[in-house]
This record gives sequence, structure tokens and C-alpha cells, in this order.
Amino acid sequence: IFSMLAANGSIYVSTYDSGVDSTDWRGRVFELNPNTGALKPLGTTFATGHAPYALAWHAGRLWVGTHRALVTSNGNIYYFRPGVDTAWTLDRTGTQGNYSCLQSYNGELYAGTQEEATVFAKIEKRDSLGAWTTPETATGGTARDYNDYSMMTVFSGSLYAAWWNNDTTALGKIRKYDGTTWTTAYDGSGLTAILVTMLVVYNGSIYAFGNRNMSTIHLLISSNGSSWTDRSANLTSIPAIPVFFPYHT
Repeated sequence: IFSMLAANGSIYVSTYDSGVDSTDWRGRVFELNPNTGALKPLGTTFATGHAPYALAWHAGRLWVGTHRALVTSNGNIYYFRPGVDTAWTLDRTGTQGNYSCLQSYNGELYAGTQEEATVFAKIEKRDSLGAWTTPETATGGTARDYNDYSMMTVFSGSLYAAWWNNDTTALGKIRKYDGTTWTTAYDGSGLTAILVTMLVVYNGSIYAFGNRNMSTIHLLISSNGSSWTDRSANLTSIPAIPVFFPYHT
């Protein structure tokens, strides 16, 4: 399972079915009825090499951003109207990098990318008329393979997006967009840089959970989105937490 999303009274699940990279990856999306336990596929298997990685519910549609394993290959964005469509509609043919995360915010759809060396990851935006633009491009250090906007969520009326760059000194930021301006809500470097694999809102706080180089586990918590408390010590009794994120080094 790549991703799970609770929306529209259902649970949506994207799966990895077979393959090893952009030449033969295959995957599907399923809808789970939480009341009956029935699981049904939505549409058919995605195009060879396109793994359905990122999920979001936006404008009455289920959206999927695909990942192609290799950063030199480009992902796409598709949508599906459950109960209406029988096939996925291609909405965005990616021009650079893979799609790692999607988020609906203020009536627009935001998509974060993962990029190759020398190219900084970006956030693309689809407006209400269907036009795509790039309102945010990452900065910091030298862009490395798989530098990535890994997760997004909405907290206290603002959009939050986590970015990671495995530079000589690793960098990890959480960017905030209030509908007008982008600012940095968290700026990590070296041992404080976090590759965020979960960015969630719960009980009035935002939680950033992740790791550094797939080893040291980190947990940051903020009640206001700007001042963060490191709760990583609370996780020292946990030997390992499996979190799948493709091809980070």
C-alpha cells in the first residue's frame, strides 16, 4: 500500500502491484466501504511505470499523483469521480519529477514534486478553472537526487508543506502558505533536518513525524504552526516504525 485517504464517506487505498522502476511499475486504486468492508477497484491499472502514489479529495473528485521511482522520469496527475466514472482522467502530464503529495486548499489543488540533482522540488497549483502554475520552488543548499516536497496538510487556515534535501548537510523545512505569502515554519539542518513522512493535524496541534536517512526517528509538535517542540525522546523505546517512502537515500 502506497497511500490511504479517508474522504467522501469511504477509504481510498493506492497499491503497488508489481515491477521495480519506471519501466514496469504497476498499481491500482481501491475504494473501501467502511460499513460493509467491501473493497472495489476504481478504474483499471495505471499506465506501466506509473505507481499511484499521492491521494487527495478535491472538488468532488478523487485525485492521484503518480510516482515513477526514477527521478529522471515524470509523474502525472489523474482524477476519478466515484459513482460516475469508469476510467481515470489524465489532468496533468508532469514535465519535471514525480508527484509525492497532493492537498486541497482554498478551492485549489496543490501538488508537491520529487526531483533529480540540480533541480529543486516545487509545488504546483491547479486553480478552479483547471490551469496549472508553480507558486513555490524550494531553496537551500545544492539540490540533490530525490529532494522532495514529501507531505502537505492544512492547519489553522494555512497550507503546510514539508521539504527535504539530502545535501552534504541535510536540510529539512516546513513551509507555510496563508493564502497570500509563503514563509518557513520550521528550518532544520544537519541533525535537526527531518524527512517528514507524516504531517497530520490532531486535537488542535500539527505533528511532523519522520526520520533522517531512514534511521533516526523524529517527532515535532506545534500548537500554533510556528513554535515546535521536539518529542523525539518519547519514541526512544520504539525500535523501528515502518514508513514507506520510495527511493530516498
